[in-house]
Amino acid sequence: MGYIVVSFMVLLGLFRKKSKFITYLYGVYFWALIALNTFTADYEAYKEMYLCCFEPRYAGHELGYMTICRICLRLGLSYTQFRMVISSIIVILIIKGLRYYTEDINYALALYLIFPFVGLASGLRNATSTAILVYAFHFLFQDGHKAIIKYILSVAVAMLFHYNAVFYLVFVLVRYRRIKIIETMACVVVAIAALIALAKMGMLYKVINIFTNREKILNWFRSMPHVSPLYILTFMCFIMLLWMLYRARMIMGLRQKAGINIKKMQTRNDILKVAKLVSLSLLAYSGAVFRSVTFLRLVLTPIPICYAIFASAFATNSVDSPEIQMECRLVGFLLPIGIVCVTLFVFGYWIGGDFLQVYQNNLLFSWM
Repeated sequence: MGYIVVSFMVLLGLFRKKSKFITYLYGVYFWALIALNTFTADYEAYKEMYLCCFEPRYAGHELGYMTICRICLRLGLSYTQFRMVISSIIVILIIKGLRYYTEDINYALALYLIFPFVGLASGLRNATSTAILVYAFHFLFQDGHKAIIKYILSVAVAMLFHYNAVFYLVFVLVRYRRIKIIETMACVVVAIAALIALAKMGMLYKVINIFTNREKILNWFRSMPHVSPLYILTFMCFIMLLWMLYRARMIMGLRQKAGINIKKMQTRNDILKVAKLVSLSLLAYSGAVFRSVTFLRLVLTPIPICYAIFASAFATNSVDSPEIQMECRLVGFLLPIGIVCVTLFVFGYWIGGDFLQVYQNNLLFSWM
């Protein structure tokens, strides 16, 4: 039943792109997938963390997340009720964040539901941090020093829910317009090679050890002999994502020349910034190569922003040339199919099938 419902929701989003009612329906459905989830790979660990949140062993965990745990436990909320609270925060921030980029928000939410939203139902700390960042990214598209300060403060708040949010301070570099996308990609490739080399020599571990003695954090910077050829295939998927952003930028540029009003967050320069966000996020591949596939979740955070750009750029427009209209229709047809394939590959084959069961393992369907 759960897979039938998710298929129905995806189709609603793809065909009713601007409906406010469908947006609210998505909010409720996203909330239910997280709040009413009954099993994921991390379910029992997070349940135990919540029920034992006052114990000293959790004193070093992220302050923001643990504070919400302690408040909810003091109020006598069950673990499911706590998930309802944290799910509300996550869903509100994600939908508010994506609204900055497109009016066709349901299309973006449909693609996000396919991939990689189900991951948010498992790791609640990372999910909350991700939601804060999705909302905060719009500050990078605003002018002035106040906007960048707001972004840095938002990253600091996200770190209160998962320490890995510090990675996204690197996104500040998208503000430098002189750096072109090709230069950005070249620097990222060099940086990945350098970080892998430092990790293999043990230097990265020593540098991180200067700032913290926590073994849990240090463990993520120990080099492991684990290099999967699947990383190359995944990297190519992101190259394809960058190519689609390039096509979206070209289409929006042609529309702008034709006199169509292009809204903020959808201009050629803004799309270029999104491409830079994706490029910089690929730095996480260095961590995946020298340590664990878990680092790849850092690459996933900007993806819903890309979906929002695609929602506006590839929506058919009467002033477009026949060639562009054909491309928009083709992308509209093939993109969801391609994302389904990515989901089956990443969550079904590579990581395991637990994530795909998020659509089904839910109190909504417990009676079946």
